[in-house]
This record gives sequence, C-alpha cells and structure tokens, in this order.
Amino acid sequence: MNHPRLNRRQKGFTLIELLAVIVIAGTLSAVALPRIADMSRDANDAALQSIKGAVNTASALNFVSWTATRKGVKTAGLSCSAAVGALLMDGVPDGYSVAANVVGETGITPCAVTQSATQQSTEIRIRATL
Repeated sequence: MNHPRLNRRQKGFTLIELLAVIVIAGTLSAVALPRIADMSRDANDAALQSIKGAVNTASALNFVSWTATRKGVKTAGLSCSAAVGALLMDGVPDGYSVAANVVGETGITPCAVTQSATQQSTEIRIRATL
C-alpha cells in the first residue's frame, strides 16, 4: 500500500540546512568586516598620500620653472593654504585642510594637510619662490 505522504515531493529547506547557511554566513561576515574597515583606512591613507604627492610635485615644478624663467607662482610670504591653492588648480579637495604656516623667503617650508573626518595628517613641503 502506498502512503500518500511518501509520494509528495519535499518543498523548502530543513532546519539543519538553514542553520548551516546561517553559520557559514556569520563566519564569512566575521572575517570580512575587519578587512573592509582596514580598506577604508587604507583608502584614507592613499588619499592623503595622493594630495601630498600632488603638492610636492607642483611645488618642485614651480620652483624649477621660477628658477629657469622667473615665471610661476610666488610662494614666499604666502600661508601654506594660500600657496597650495595657488600651486594646485582647484586647491585641496573638500574635507581636507592645510596648516596656516607662512612660507619663508628661502628653503623649504613644511606644512600639514589634515583630513577633517579622520584627523589624519601628512607633511607637505613647499619650496619658496620669490
């Protein structure tokens, strides 16, 4: 005699299968979340280093141009933020600030770029041009 319950197809998942999926998903998220946090910290560091590289390169190119042709941006006597604004076309990106040191008459003036959200900062170096 055939039993009517045995002829039906099983629909859905068993409790054991659901628990296995939940345990696997929990384990993966526990491993992945710290790595995602590290990636955002690395992205912030990379953004600061990018700004640092852009300012240092612009300053060096401006110094070479000024030395060779007396054309370029006069940075001596400017605040760091004004000098960075003059060296970079659009200034520093939103969310970043530059320290208010004044660029000296000779040499290289260290300034700090700080990311407002994380308070991370890095040193940039502006060459003085008269």
